[in-house]
Amino acid sequence: MSTMIIGLAASCDKEESKPITEMDYSETVIPEIIVEENTLSFDSEESLRNFMQNEDVEATDNILQTLAVSGFSSLRPIFNDLEGPEVEKFLVSKSSKIKNKGSLYSSKNSDDEIDLDDELISDERFAKILNDDREIFVGKNYYVYTTKGLFFCKKSKRKKLKSLLETLENSTTSKLEARYDLPECENIYKVSSEAMNLNSPSGSIIALDEDINFFSSCGGGGGSTGGGSTGGGTTTSTTVPLLVPQNFGSCSYTENSIFQQIFGNTVTCNDYHDSTHRIQTKVWNENWLLWASVGASAKYQKKRLIGWSESSTSDGVRLGINHAIYTYNSSVSPYNAVDPKRVIFKYKGVNYNQYGNVVTSYPINSSAWPFPQNETLGAIEIYIFGDDQYFPLTGKEANKTINDLLSQARGAIRGLSNDMNNDKVGVQIVKFLPSSFKVTQTDILLKNSSKAKKTFDFNFLLSFNSGSSGVFQTVANQLNAEKYDKIEIDMYGAALRNNVWKGKKIRGKVD
Repeated sequence: MSTMIIGLAASCDKEESKPITEMDYSETVIPEIIVEENTLSFDSEESLRNFMQNEDVEATDNILQTLAVSGFSSLRPIFNDLEGPEVEKFLVSKSSKIKNKGSLYSSKNSDDEIDLDDELISDERFAKILNDDREIFVGKNYYVYTTKGLFFCKKSKRKKLKSLLETLENSTTSKLEARYDLPECENIYKVSSEAMNLNSPSGSIIALDEDINFFSSCGGGGGSTGGGSTGGGTTTSTTVPLLVPQNFGSCSYTENSIFQQIFGNTVTCNDYHDSTHRIQTKVWNENWLLWASVGASAKYQKKRLIGWSESSTSDGVRLGINHAIYTYNSSVSPYNAVDPKRVIFKYKGVNYNQYGNVVTSYPINSSAWPFPQNETLGAIEIYIFGDDQYFPLTGKEANKTINDLLSQARGAIRGLSNDMNNDKVGVQIVKFLPSSFKVTQTDILLKNSSKAKKTFDFNFLLSFNSGSSGVFQTVANQLNAEKYDKIEIDMYGAALRNNVWKGKKIRGKVD
């Protein structure tokens, strides 16, 4: 056993009953992490959350690499050299473990399906703190993740749980489910070709006996789910995907394996430059009891002797969001029925109408947006005060509306077209209707040589401010009190190699 004390700035909340994503975090110091029998041990759930909430990924990765020297063998190791021999060695070891461990460990039946990521734990940050048998100690409990769900017990009952898992491994699925009345995920989730359900999977805990408990999100979140797929349609492009890569094929959603449903929804799509190079786009919405996250990633991968691994052999990887639309119901609105086509463009602090004339600033502006856009020069803000029929921002109509508005803005605002062509501009839209308003962001790009990743905060609260007092300040204050009614996200992963872009689109929704 070895012990390491770490002192990262992180966040905590003592109200254990609150969902993780709704907690208010304040600065604290993370307690010690111990390596016990190849497994990380956190002294409490709060300690684990503090570690996971820390935004300094480099610092937490350094800690995990130090713990690896002390005997910890991670489910998702950290590789400093993506092309080094350690990657090949890991994939060979992973293939051997899958073949030897049995169906409770993996549902994969081909080496070609293996890559660096785990099939059950889509968020690699959480996968990094589990050992290569998907085990972890938290407080006085022992947890192990399997293709059937999460089993956990007191540390003192660990041998009993391991013995049970060995017995279950040798039992048929029907006997397992009959004995413990475990949920049948394949009968709960429904296939959808429209959008992946991003509502939070709630999950349930079942006491198998006086010592051992079982958890899964099977059926907890409802809606559609997705499996591995190459999607449909041609996806080759030789131009930079600016705003809406409409020639990228959409990810198709299938219900082809239980392990992609047991902890929530996951969609993975691959698009190939050739037989040995591909871009993988993934969106997940999963709840592992100890941690839950919703996110998306785009990774470039190279074929190995066994499986695939992340690679820097592309000329650039992007995770783009065509649009993220937050819909709010509200009893107040600056909607103007007299002028149903009114639009104001705001760029670099100047307000323009649709004809390019400078106009007086509208006294209510959004001062906060769901997604920071650090990669861009800035954003063009578009405020719509008219009827929904003129500017629809739902479903497949959203991309067309955004393109039409941007076409007007390009012609009206000097220099905007050039800035957009150079990929320096994001787009932020607020649309006011009589009883609701919609906040939209688009062209949100994360760039990297091998991967780009984003986790979503669906508890974002819109913030408006007013440059004047009186009625406009009152309206702004009332809008600030609102929480979204639903969210729709249209995103893509793309990679450039030899001057050719490849990628896939995925849609998700929260309602």
